[in-house]
Amino acid sequence: MVTHIWMVNYGFQDKSIPDYFGSLPSLQGLFLGGNNLIGTIPSSLGLIRSLKLLWLENNKLSGTIPSHLGNLRGLLELNLHENELSGTIPFHLRKLKKLRMLNLGRNNLSGSIPSLTEILPVINHEDCTSFPNFFPNVFNKIFHKISFTNLTKGETTVALVHLQSLTLYENVQSNTIADEIGLLSSLIDLNIGDNEISGELPTTLGQLQNLNVLDLRGNAITGKIPETIGGLRQLKILNLYNNFLENTIATEIGKLSSLNELVLDDDRLTGPIPSELGKLIRLKYLTFGNNRKSGKIPSELGNLALIDNLDLRGYSVTTQIGKQKVPGSMPKELGILSNWKYVVFEGNGMQGSIPIEFRGLSSSEAMWFKNHELSGAIPNQLGELNSMSNLSVGTHNFDRLIPKPFGKLDGLKQLDIGDNGLSGEIPTNLGKLSGLAYINLGNPNITGSIPSEMGNISSIE
Repeated sequence: MVTHIWMVNYGFQDKSIPDYFGSLPSLQGLFLGGNNLIGTIPSSLGLIRSLKLLWLENNKLSGTIPSHLGNLRGLLELNLHENELSGTIPFHLRKLKKLRMLNLGRNNLSGSIPSLTEILPVINHEDCTSFPNFFPNVFNKIFHKISFTNLTKGETTVALVHLQSLTLYENVQSNTIADEIGLLSSLIDLNIGDNEISGELPTTLGQLQNLNVLDLRGNAITGKIPETIGGLRQLKILNLYNNFLENTIATEIGKLSSLNELVLDDDRLTGPIPSELGKLIRLKYLTFGNNRKSGKIPSELGNLALIDNLDLRGYSVTTQIGKQKVPGSMPKELGILSNWKYVVFEGNGMQGSIPIEFRGLSSSEAMWFKNHELSGAIPNQLGELNSMSNLSVGTHNFDRLIPKPFGKLDGLKQLDIGDNGLSGEIPTNLGKLSGLAYINLGNPNITGSIPSEMGNISSIE
């Protein structure tokens, strides 16, 4: 008696799935991923009523998802990720009431996401003579579109009440996220990024108390981030990158105490960075570059001791003096973020100097300060950052000498200190940086000649 078939990455190049699998009545698990299988998904798979696990991911299967799969009432996991499937998501998948995982990502599916609930109306049977041969499943499908005066108030039940993981990313799904999404109380992972989903985020998202991952990147979602999102206390990843979200960042995000990643790049968000984000002490990845935000960089971000990627590109750093906004400065508190690997300040319009406290960024591998009005001396203490491979402090108003401690940055590969007011001679110890491939020293006030020790650098400007 065959209960499981595991044939993953067997190299069945350009073969199709045989129909005879449908004649295995005891089969509970079918795993055929990574085999470059072609053709369509045979409808005969819908005959295996004992099937619980169906994994056909990473193949070249085409055609539509057969509605017969809706007959697999005991199915727990359906994985069709990364194929060439087209058409719409079958309405019949709603019948899979035991389903825990549904992964349809990276296909060519189109249309809207089917309703995840069923309306169970209370019917006055005396008034049903106009609906002979009535089938409830058909009625549920059309109930949202047709109004019947003979129906009294019914109740809504969840079709996929056990669903824990829903993955539909990189398809061509359209429409909006329905309010009923909040009824999927078991949901842990929701990934519907890189589609064409529009409309606003429903406030009912805040009801998903078990949610760990919410990934909605690359859609056309508008409006604001709902305040109810602060109810997702188990959330670890929130990715809203590249949408059309507006308004300010909801301060309630500061209540997401389990959050590891917060990605808000390339939206249309405005206003200052909320100081409440400084409460997210488990945060490792925080980006909100290329928005329309402006204001101070809150010193509370210095509490994010685990942060290794903080991207502030395009955030207009300002401070309020009376009724006037003027360029702001870097908060020295960020200098204690010892795990911060990629220090990116680009297009922020800041004034002042680089804080000496940035010597504490001991894990920094790259540091960019671009398109600002920074002035004063470049801190010698940056020469203590031994993990540094790329340092760019060009196009500012720095003056004085090129810091000699830069010659101690043994891992440095690129150094840009051009277009400043730096003066004096080029330190000879820069030539000891054996890994240095590019250096920009373009400053009119630099005197002397290029030291012979720098002869191994492939590009000098």
